[in-house]
Amino acid sequence: MTEADWLACNEPDEILVHLRDSEAHRKWRLFCCECVKRIGYHLEPFVRSRQAIDIAEGFAEGQVSIHQLQESVMEVQLERRNIIETKIDNALYATALCLSEKLSILGIVRTISWGSTYASRDTIETERLAHSDLLREIFGNPFRPVSMDPAWLTDTVHALATGIYDDRTFDRLPILADALQEAGCDCDDMLNHLRGPGPHVRGCWALDLVLGKE
Repeated sequence: MTEADWLACNEPDEILVHLRDSEAHRKWRLFCCECVKRIGYHLEPFVRSRQAIDIAEGFAEGQVSIHQLQESVMEVQLERRNIIETKIDNALYATALCLSEKLSILGIVRTISWGSTYASRDTIETERLAHSDLLREIFGNPFRPVSMDPAWLTDTVHALATGIYDDRTFDRLPILADALQEAGCDCDDMLNHLRGPGPHVRGCWALDLVLGKE
């Protein structure tokens, strides 16, 4: 895969092949959570399992214990036994994958597969495009790696980035870009991404870079 292929690719499986050796487990888990949100967050009976996705995200961030994760797996599996509607059941199945203690590349591929095949509000092609964009949002451009200059990490930049991440106020990312530029950041890839339309989610490569997250 070339850089041009990476930027234009709308097939998440092809992007995954290029990323298969990445050990960024936190990013993989956050990506899976975003895929599952697209499947089930708008389905009313799925509301009881939204907490499970929050737990999966918390585990990715090191804020949730393995014991809590395992308990959530059991709750999701129990809920699945009481569900016969196909789309909801598949959303719960994908949730269970996200809650797996050891998330493998295969698990990610399966999650994408379920999301693409059973999404009810968009076409399969739309879902594949969404997942491809999410992968680029979270992993950035491996052909053009960016480094964070410590001089750019002013108190203002750090406070803005932390608030945006904690509150999920990604609409404020352009403000962060302005603060970075004022601090001397001249990296167009980073600034343009923060000012771009997204989608922006937890795991955003540029925001992670500012916060020192892997």
